[in-house]
Order: sequence, then structure tokens, then C-alpha cells
Amino acid sequence: MPKSSLNRLSSYSEGVIENLTTTPVASVRMKRIEQELQEAAAMQRSILPSVDPIFAGLDISSYFQPATEIGGDYYDYITITETILAIAVGDVKGHGMQAGLLVSTASGCLHTSLETTQSVAEVMRVMNRRVCEVTGRTFMTFCFSILDTVNSTITFCSAGHPFPYHYCAAAQVLVPWELEGNFPLGVQKNSDYPVCSRSLANDDILLYYSDGLVEGTNADDQMFGFERLETAIAQYAHQTASGIKEAILTEFRTHCQQHEQEDDVTLIVIKVRV
Repeated sequence: MPKSSLNRLSSYSEGVIENLTTTPVASVRMKRIEQELQEAAAMQRSILPSVDPIFAGLDISSYFQPATEIGGDYYDYITITETILAIAVGDVKGHGMQAGLLVSTASGCLHTSLETTQSVAEVMRVMNRRVCEVTGRTFMTFCFSILDTVNSTITFCSAGHPFPYHYCAAAQVLVPWELEGNFPLGVQKNSDYPVCSRSLANDDILLYYSDGLVEGTNADDQMFGFERLETAIAQYAHQTASGIKEAILTEFRTHCQQHEQEDDVTLIVIKVRV
């Protein structure tokens, strides 16, 4: 086709597209879609904690920033007793309405499960079965833990989600987790998830996060990475949970240099105060 014909065709196509998006009917549709997205985003925010919990023996501070109107990250705190707190962090593959619906389903299932059991392994089995029932081709990484402030212990399990960091204040080192991960929720219906427990001491730090934090990039496509995160944890460990969180986010933003991020970012810092 001659170049002049191609130019006329291109101009015609652009005109058609412009007309389709500027007609009264299209305008109404766009406004309805925007309204539905705003409502869905508000619903997701209502599922997530509106404030950090005040819990005896723990100093807690969290941050959540979705990459789009409806993110795929999920986190929650559930008070079981005055001395036992459940903490969950998850990450649905993808974004949008499907991810938001799965977050809603996971939240409901978790709260319902904890009404009948405090077994970390059983909660994970129930969660996995439920996610398998409702998902098509998506899945959800998920880590779940129960903190007992009387016995100063954490019982923990992960379904394909990054393990939280444990900073030991006495030794001033990050303590590695020696527990193998497993498939994300929604991959295999009959999966069992290994559980471990460990002791915590005064001023120890637990840091939960989603991969959007370590995979945040700058204009040169360099990731923030695990090394920067680990260095920041050790450097700011003497601060409060809120101080640690803000220092890490400052390091993160400085690295990314306002470069638009493609994934949600969740960060939870818990400092033990026994």
C-alpha cells in the first residue's frame, strides 16, 4: 500500500477511536467503569487494616502501596487473645478485579478459620483448599504466623511467599529461616505446609514484606534488592518499628528515584517489647 494511503488509513483509524471514546455512550461507560474501580478499591482498603494494632509486648508499623487501583497484596492482623496475635501477608498473581476478589476471599476464609482453630498448619490447609476452589489460572503466595507474647515465640508457615526477616538484637545479626517453602495457595489442592517455631527476645525485629519492595527498580532497571534491605534492617534496628519502616522506605524511594513501580509494596515491621 502506498505511503499516502497508509497515512490516510492511520488518520481515519485515529478519528474512529477518538469518536468511540468521546461519544455520550462511551463517556457514560467510562464513568461507570471508573466508578466501579473506585468502589472496588475502597472495598479492598476496607479489608486491609486501617491502623496498626496496639498490642502488648509488640511495637508494630506497616505500609501498603498498590501499583494500580486494585492491588494484589494482602496483609492482616487478627487478635486471637490478649497475648496471641496472628499476622498474614499474601500476594496474588496479577492485579485488577480478579486479584481483588481473591484478596477478599482469602481474608474471609482466614478470619473464619481462626474462629475454629489456632493451628497454623490447619489454617494453611483450609486457605489452600478455598483458593483452589475459587481460582482459575491465578494463585496466591501467603505467609502466616502466630505470635505468642507470653512465651515469646513465633510459629510460622509459608506458601511460596518470602520468609520474614528475623533480626536478633542480642547478636545483632539476621537469623536465617531453616524451613523450606512450598507451593503458593491455589496450585495443589492437597498440599501440606511445614511449620516451625522459634523463640524471640526483647528488641528482636520481624520484618514481613512483599516482593514489590525488593523488586522495585530505578530508571536504570536496577532492583532495590535483598542486600539493600538487609543492610537497612541492621543499620536502623535501634529505632522504633515506625522509625525502621520509614528509614527503609526512604532508602527504597531514594533508590527508585520516583520511577513508576509495577508491583504493590507491602512492609510490616514488628519489634518485640518483652
